[in-house]
Amino acid sequence: MRMDKLVTIQIRDEETEKWMDWKKVLASVNWVSGSEGYQNGSEGIRNRLQFSVRYQPFLDSVAFEPGLYRLIYRGKSFNIVGHDDYFEQHNTVRIIAESDGEPA
Repeated sequence: MRMDKLVTIQIRDEETEKWMDWKKVLASVNWVSGSEGYQNGSEGIRNRLQFSVRYQPFLDSVAFEPGLYRLIYRGKSFNIVGHDDYFEQHNTVRIIAESDGEPA
């Protein structure tokens, strides 16, 4: 698996509610699904992607508080909806993230 796509992990400042770049990782990116729906009163397309990255200890915080983090890939933001460090082997971590329809 080639992990050659640059992905930025952002963290949300709890006081200001603003997103800030936190870490950059290389990932393998795979499209999982897509759907159309309504969000905030407007129609949009939501894509779900799987980002596979090499384990790094800082990813543990993403697993336990995914709402504080999001991913930026190809200029779009993705909310983290799942995290899998298979049997906590600390090899490859799969992060499932869903587009929020907003540019980064």
